[in-house]
Amino acid sequence: MQTTYTVLPLSQAATNIGGIGDVKAAQVKELFGRWQSDFAAPVTAQHAAAMQIALWEIVRETPGVALNVLSGNIFYPSAEGIAGTIALANTYVSSIDGTGPLAKNLVVLSNGTFGVQGSGTQDLIVQFRTSAVPEPATWSMLILGFGLIGAAKRRSVRTRTALA
Repeated sequence: MQTTYTVLPLSQAATNIGGIGDVKAAQVKELFGRWQSDFAAPVTAQHAAAMQIALWEIVRETPGVALNVLSGNIFYPSAEGIAGTIALANTYVSSIDGTGPLAKNLVVLSNGTFGVQGSGTQDLIVQFRTSAVPEPATWSMLILGFGLIGAAKRRSVRTRTALA
């Protein structure tokens, strides 16, 4: 079965309790801005798990309730073997205060079925990477620079030949 995804702004990400909206989108941006600003950077399994728990806490917690993975609308008991991961996730969400760095270029890949009973799918948050292809003005400056270097080198060779 083929699944088609649509790229949406982060604030339009869906959950099984509704869309996340602007406030939660800002919290998600701060979570990633503080703790995982580059999606291409390698992470440990514990960090990845703590980030996922922190993300679920943000998007599923009742608006206005303090973020805490140990209490609230959605919580995770500190069980043996994962207590460190739970504590790390709580460190992540407790740092979100609206003053941190914000991850840039976060978008949502949505297949439009999140929250459908039994669908087993969820929206995916991805970091849209801007193109590394230089703009035309950059290409022009690069070509001009090479041209000037070539002209200077040619003039230098002519000067040495005339002196010899």
